[in-house]
Amino acid sequence: MEIRVGVGDLMKMGTKLVGHKIVQYRLATKQTRVISTRNGQVKGLRRKTLYDEELYYAFEGIPFAQPPLGELRFRAPEPAEPWQGIRDCTYPRAKPMQKHFVLSIVEGSEDCLYLNVYAKKLDTEQPLPVLVWIYGGGFQIGEASRDFYSPDYFMKQDVILVTFNYRVGALGFLSLADRDLDVPGNAGLKDQVLALRWVRENISQFNGDANNITLMGESAGAASTHMMMTTEQTRGLFHKAIMQSGSMYSEWASEPRGNWAYRLACSIGYSGSENEKEVFRYLQRASASDLATHCIALITQEEKRNYVLFAFTPVVEPYVTSACVMPKPHREMVADAWGNDIPLIIGANSFEGLFSYQSTMQDADHMLSAFEALIPREVRHQVTPAELKDLIREFKISNFDDATRGRMEFNECLHLLSIKHFWHGIHRTVLSRLALAPTTPTYLYRFDFDSPHFNHFRTVMCGRHVRGVSHGDDVSYLFYLLLATKLDKSSMEYRTIERMIGMWTAFAANDNPSCPQISPVMWDALDTNGPQMCLNIGHNLEFFELPETKQLRMWDRLYDKQNNNEMKLSHTASASASGSSIISSFWLMFKQCSTPFSVRSTGSHSAGAMAGQLGSPVAANAVHMPTIQHVGELIGMGHTTDSIAADQATELVEVRRIKVKAIEAWGSMSLCLTGTTQCDVSYGSTTGPKANSKKLRISSLVMMSWSVFAIWRADILKASTVVLNEMNKMKYNSAFIPPIQVQTESGPVVGRRRTAVYGDEYVSFERIPYALPPVGCLRFMAPLPVTPWTEPLDCTEKGPKPLQMHEKKFIEGAEDCLYLNVYARKLHSPKPLPLLVYFFGGGFEIGDATTDVNGPDYFMMRDVVVVTISYRVGALGFLSLNDPAVGVPGNAGLKDQLLGLQWISANAASFNADPNNVTAFGDSAGAASVHYLMLNPKAEGLFHKAILQSGNALCPWAVCPKATQMARRLADQLGMDNVDAATDAMILDYLQVQPGHRLMENRQINVSELLDGFIIQLGPTVEPYETDHCVLAKNPSDLLATAWGNKIPVLMGGTSFEGLMVFGVMISKDLKSVLKILKNQPQRLLPFDLQRVLPRVTARKLGLSVQAMYFGTTAPMESMEGEVNFCEYISDKHFWLPIMDVVRSRQDPSLAPTYLYCFDYDSPTFNHVRIKCCGKDSVGTCHYDDHSYLWFGNFSWKLQKDMPEYLTIERMIDIVTTFAETSDPNCQSVLTQLHPTIKWKPIVDDFECLNISDTIKVMEVPNLKKLKMWEKIIKTKYLL
Repeated sequence: MEIRVGVGDLMKMGTKLVGHKIVQYRLATKQTRVISTRNGQVKGLRRKTLYDEELYYAFEGIPFAQPPLGELRFRAPEPAEPWQGIRDCTYPRAKPMQKHFVLSIVEGSEDCLYLNVYAKKLDTEQPLPVLVWIYGGGFQIGEASRDFYSPDYFMKQDVILVTFNYRVGALGFLSLADRDLDVPGNAGLKDQVLALRWVRENISQFNGDANNITLMGESAGAASTHMMMTTEQTRGLFHKAIMQSGSMYSEWASEPRGNWAYRLACSIGYSGSENEKEVFRYLQRASASDLATHCIALITQEEKRNYVLFAFTPVVEPYVTSACVMPKPHREMVADAWGNDIPLIIGANSFEGLFSYQSTMQDADHMLSAFEALIPREVRHQVTPAELKDLIREFKISNFDDATRGRMEFNECLHLLSIKHFWHGIHRTVLSRLALAPTTPTYLYRFDFDSPHFNHFRTVMCGRHVRGVSHGDDVSYLFYLLLATKLDKSSMEYRTIERMIGMWTAFAANDNPSCPQISPVMWDALDTNGPQMCLNIGHNLEFFELPETKQLRMWDRLYDKQNNNEMKLSHTASASASGSSIISSFWLMFKQCSTPFSVRSTGSHSAGAMAGQLGSPVAANAVHMPTIQHVGELIGMGHTTDSIAADQATELVEVRRIKVKAIEAWGSMSLCLTGTTQCDVSYGSTTGPKANSKKLRISSLVMMSWSVFAIWRADILKASTVVLNEMNKMKYNSAFIPPIQVQTESGPVVGRRRTAVYGDEYVSFERIPYALPPVGCLRFMAPLPVTPWTEPLDCTEKGPKPLQMHEKKFIEGAEDCLYLNVYARKLHSPKPLPLLVYFFGGGFEIGDATTDVNGPDYFMMRDVVVVTISYRVGALGFLSLNDPAVGVPGNAGLKDQLLGLQWISANAASFNADPNNVTAFGDSAGAASVHYLMLNPKAEGLFHKAILQSGNALCPWAVCPKATQMARRLADQLGMDNVDAATDAMILDYLQVQPGHRLMENRQINVSELLDGFIIQLGPTVEPYETDHCVLAKNPSDLLATAWGNKIPVLMGGTSFEGLMVFGVMISKDLKSVLKILKNQPQRLLPFDLQRVLPRVTARKLGLSVQAMYFGTTAPMESMEGEVNFCEYISDKHFWLPIMDVVRSRQDPSLAPTYLYCFDYDSPTFNHVRIKCCGKDSVGTCHYDDHSYLWFGNFSWKLQKDMPEYLTIERMIDIVTTFAETSDPNCQSVLTQLHPTIKWKPIVDDFECLNISDTIKVMEVPNLKKLKMWEKIIKTKYLL
């Protein structure tokens, strides 16, 4: 975004800058005023306006956030810290760090998060309306200073004006997918959110009305305003909005991902890999000036030619955090946006495309013939090359009446860029407002005042010889800026300033921009019944249909195969063949649909519905449509069989592309109307309502074409606003992807088709409830089955994770978390598919069943159905109390798993899954969970084989021996008085009323307990009394011999160096001091239950033997070698020893087969847990590293298919899915690598496993010698 200006013009600009500074100095007074804010006192300065020297107060440089430096660079802002004393706010602070768009010098500061408050009066009877301004600049430049946004014009009115800085460029919009880095992007938007919160909380101190705040912005500021109207972060923070020359629908407001962070790092000297952690560390150390210098220059010529304007812009955040503003594409958020309910002024300038004057001139030979690049990017990406060729041909005909046109004239190109970059995004915003908020005022304007000397942006961009109203020119008529001169009050320029300020402040005060300054013209809001009428602001004020309407409709046709999530309204009329009016006027509401029509009987009341009887069956159906989401279902229309509407219905289905004037703008439609005489729709054909209608096939016509959604008479449109608003909020997300409905025993669910990372298509149903929300009185209790529903349930979006504390110490998730997700490769096949049901790990304290970490992409390479089940964790899932009267014996999380498994077993067939071939599997705590299910008689028959990865119920961390003590300790730490004397009922009452996040904040395990092997604070426990829902009545070891799970095949194992997981954790807890304690107290190396029963001398002796086994007798335990040995000790004691114990319990040949594996693949880049815990330079295969080779997530990326990591993914998926299908994991990728005489056999006498590394081989279990020594040590307790 750099502009070339001649030396002479630069000198003139410099002169004006000096003059502007002198004027600003002269307009200051020496009067000050101190105001108290929530953070502290601020001192402002009284100033005078340019015209008439009217007085106002300026408070500049008020911090609303902590300086985003150091660890806060690139990250979401933190609120400003309170201060003592009076802060001097009589002058503005630095602009955000950026490269000047004319001078090409770096200026500004990273410490930039300040705002300015300008108040006409600080004391009035009623508080004043507040206007908050967000500057533009393409998210790359901009500043909240008086050089560009001096408030002089606004301060002639009784208002409060607020301007604020936000970060731009890479510092404001760098986005990294690695959740560990906590840089999801949109820091600049989050700055805006925090500033708005400050305004809401403090503006009343400046005589501003906190209940009457108008947010406004231009260009990127308008797109930001649109985003603020959409994100839930800002709900209620402002009450109306003004969007000038920008929208989040504009392509430049959300540019495609281009690996910008890596490219930026390379441009300033980085030479490492694309690993995001490495890139982030480099950028964290880079100077802010280097970042600002290079981020604009990243765009290649090829990208510029495809109209990629900026590198760092708002993005869909790769994962959701508490500060997230954009969790999904903006167009998918609009339907539910809270901003649909607030008044809006929206518009642009008449020749916006002058913005591209220089860039087009500099590459004219290419750009003037680049027709393909003019087609919207999202359309180009959705169509085939042949379809794109047709679109370009239609584009040329529509714009030039010449399909063979090879080159545009210069101004023709700029006018098209006006539409592409600005007007069409505004038009789409208007369409969505008319559909989603038809009764909320939307005012449309077109700024067309062409001054030869006061349209400053055009002058800078194009020179003085060019005329037209450019992008940015309207700003000169709202703010006094450095290029402006003082005008004669009789000039049209001054009059235009008065008009603009009058309209904007009237809207802020009254929700209506009509004001004395534009009288007698009345600016009316848009009417859904008519054309898009705009106020044209030129030398004269005129109210007429938007001149760009014809071009915009042509542009709409480019989206015929791209669903932009807006319901369309079209007006028409119906009359009988004889000409008498049957229905004088009605509305068609239609939406892209590929669901075959189903006609609902409307009975004799259908005509009554058209007459406005909202109690009729037709209207009742409409009311329920937002919930049931029957896209494409026809609700009926009262007409006679010979009406024009009936003729059109039949004719349109037959001809497909017939042009009906009333619906001309919307292109291809498939219309099928039904009324008192119903259409017969079945097997892809329809018979029209006329008796002599021929039967027409519509199955191919319905697909990817426009379909009638509902038919309303105009008076119903007015009489049933609520119904229409709710109907229009229905979402239909994908361009070519119809919603898919499945009937379950609980009710119908609606899913959607998805494409996996390697191109495999599958069907996804997410957030299916299997239990009642465990909130209120159900907190801590066993779950209750979900209440059945009758209307289709939207299961197209992921659900929340269970409430938990993130490793970065913030709380995330929700108590209402009992949902499951179903991913099916196919919904129809000759025989049902194997079903795999997965339980996540996380030590029973954290975990997530969503695609953030458990994306089914790799599994969808095979014909299987995969289910992931969410269950409660931490105190909410595992609180246990002794008193049977309170009904909290514990293990609610395990009971969630059982109920989820019961639900999927009952409904498997609905998803094309075989209920008689179910494999339960999990890793870590998920594996222990599966093992608990194998020990629980209530789960018998719900699954038929199991996979246990790095965990089982015998692991010391998988059982909590002090669960009831932990409940009391939790209450005590939360502040309950006299806990020791409290009954269990009192404990429960206290914990029931605590906010959920407080239950997750406390870590109760002390160092001594950690040394004894108690890793989890609350987890599975032997229940203190039996109930109907009891899942664990005895110690797991006592249940092994008689467990029903002995009858099913098991695939189990672990990674080759499980204990590496604790390396990073224990370093932070001073591992050396822990090792010192273990050296002096070797008995603590033993399992706690063994320590308890052995004599002290014996325990110490055995502890010394363990110490010698892992640490030797020479090297100090506190050395680095000792730390690595400690990790090996953890591997064996906490993982492999319990694995071997379970294997031994299943060695009897009469039991079902048990296959043992060891995952030993050591990737330098793809073993994500090891890299996270130990750093990128470490080696070894850590606990949970195998997860990366089964599940796609926000930690992953697409691999080349010849890479060993991808081959390992294929191998793991083959092993798991083959076992799920056949009960034998010997798949083709195993058999082809093993010698013909060698086979991976079930464990009987030996302890051989399949070692999965770069290659695979059958070998003895690693560390078997040490594991056998452990077994001898543990047997000691049986010899006492």
